Amino acid sequence: MSSGFKRLIFAIPLSLIVTVLALVTVVQGDDGNTSIARIPHYVEPGPVQEAVSMKDGTVQEIPTEILWKPICGSNCENWTDEEFKNYIQARRARKPFDNNEPVDKGRNPDGVNIFIYTDATVPPAAVTALGEVEAYLESLFDDPITVRINIDFDNTLPSGVLGATGVYTVSTPPSWSTTRTSLINDMDYDDFIQDYLPPGSTIPVRYNGSSTTITNENQCNFAWADYGAIGNFISGTSGATSFNPNISW
Repeated sequence: MSSGFKRLIFAIPLSLIVTVLALVTVVQGDDGNTSIARIPHYVEPGPVQEAVSMKDGTVQEIPTEILWKPICGSNCENWTDEEFKNYIQARRARKPFDNNEPVDKGRNPDGVNIFIYTDATVPPAAVTALGEVEAYLESLFDDPITVRINIDFDNTLPSGVLGATGVYTVSTPPSWSTTRTSLINDMDYDDFIQDYLPPGSTIPVRYNGSSTTITNENQCNFAWADYGAIGNFISGTSGATSFNPNISW
């Protein structure tokens, strides 16, 4: 198993909690008191994709979604869910990324290959920097997968918002047992935490840490790249990011 994917193993039981935490932020008022502010987000239905197991060649059709949210650190105080949804839908209509050549400083023969697709809004200096980021990240991971990311600069983003990101996800069919089996099959000699993953067709999740309520979920959402890291091939874009050009980066 790759060093990169081992970090995902620790996150599996908490994956849904982490998703919830990613949509809130702590803010401090003029009186010095802190409170929790909700960050706008939008879950966009994606197409049904074919996933091919690199272990036995079996093909499954799996549903996909795209989870969009502002970049961490953005000031979203006056950005509602509905406004954010409208922004994402307008962004998709004008950002096809159909025929662009990717930023690629060379393929990694032993691991992950990252292709960053940009458009004319991205400054030349940023393209150069993205190439350095691509090469650095490829040096950290040894999963033999391809990750495609769309990046642009968008001056329609509200003031104070650093940008918006979309993570393309898949839901593992037909149950949690599929996920557990895949994680166990991908174990290396020094892995052990997978042995503690709950057996059966569901995984217990506590969405509210202050509540004793437990929800038994029957599937697990993966980012496309992570789904590939456990031995499945799925084509298409893994993620997208729009940066605000009015921010002094």
